[in-house]
Amino acid sequence: MKLEALNRRDRYAGYSLISIAAHWTTAILVTALLLLRQDDVRPIHVGIGLIAAPVLLFHAWWRFRRGFPRVPDQPALLNLVARLVQIGFLLSILAGVAAGLLIPPLAGEPLTFFGLLELGIPSIDYPPALVFFKQVHAVAGYAFVPLLALHILFAAKHAIIDKDALIWRMLKPVRGGH
Repeated sequence: MKLEALNRRDRYAGYSLISIAAHWTTAILVTALLLLRQDDVRPIHVGIGLIAAPVLLFHAWWRFRRGFPRVPDQPALLNLVARLVQIGFLLSILAGVAAGLLIPPLAGEPLTFFGLLELGIPSIDYPPALVFFKQVHAVAGYAFVPLLALHILFAAKHAIIDKDALIWRMLKPVRGGH
């Protein structure tokens, strides 16, 4: 897939505008959440998490529903790793969002938007479940970091070493694409 070979009319060659928007919005939101995970900025993390949750859940649903574009012309092992990284991203998003939304109610705290607006979610102070979901949330976040590193490394490989059009799949939409 050389740079000039990206066929924007081939729906199996790339991503739709919705997929591209979901990808970059997810990238920004997850980066913000990872950077703001300290206890002293927890209300900001929760507030951004409440904004991010529907976007991230939509992104995961959309990707599983639409599938993935055709794999590039490279060794099968690299394609397998790339697909596992993509699936790992989606699973860590689903686990992180689900667990993150459960943590405040299980701690007996109200779910609040930036510490200002209390949402009407019942809280039930249940420490055993709280410990479990805090661990799930943390593992999902920590899993995201090496997956992100691999994702960026592979993108750089395609752009710098292979000099192919793969990176353009996340920049230029394909009508009816994945």
